[in-house]
Amino acid sequence: MSQFAFGQKAVGSYFHHIEVGITSGRLNNSPRLDYTLQSLHGIQLDAHNKLGFFVGLDSYPKQVLMPLGFGWRNTLSPNRRNSLSFGLDIGYGSSWLDRKELEGNFEKWNEGGFMVSPIIGIARKSKNGALAYTWNLGFKKQFASTFEGVRGTGVGGVDGIRPGYDSIFEERYVFNSLILRWGILF
Repeated sequence: MSQFAFGQKAVGSYFHHIEVGITSGRLNNSPRLDYTLQSLHGIQLDAHNKLGFFVGLDSYPKQVLMPLGFGWRNTLSPNRRNSLSFGLDIGYGSSWLDRKELEGNFEKWNEGGFMVSPIIGIARKSKNGALAYTWNLGFKKQFASTFEGVRGTGVGGVDGIRPGYDSIFEERYVFNSLILRWGILF
């Protein structure tokens, strides 16, 4: 006996959701427009819910972060061709793609931080139901920092100075962004 289910995957099956888009926000009272890429891999929990791990690439002024974390997607009406969808991504924006700048004893580097991103969108299944096209609108809150330090004989650990540095300047950022992403879910 064989069974066919068109338009939705079996519970426990693998899915992949890849998205590309733009982010918009402000930094120091200046508008910014950046890009975002994300790839979510996971399993179908039930007809409505998917859970997985994501990796991405987000550009910000003078910084590129690689978000890593967990993502949840919910399709409100999985049996219809067009459906409202919701999602939530929680993770950490890593800065390991950014290079540390060295000039004599002076160093400058970026560090990432916690990120969270709720989304709402539309999922439209292809005619054969094998994949879906998505359009998502959301909000992303990303924490990050830039450090400038002078290496020296400093003991560090005093007044927040790291060991091995005579002085450190830290500038913290909270990137609040409106995101618009287009994707394919298969």
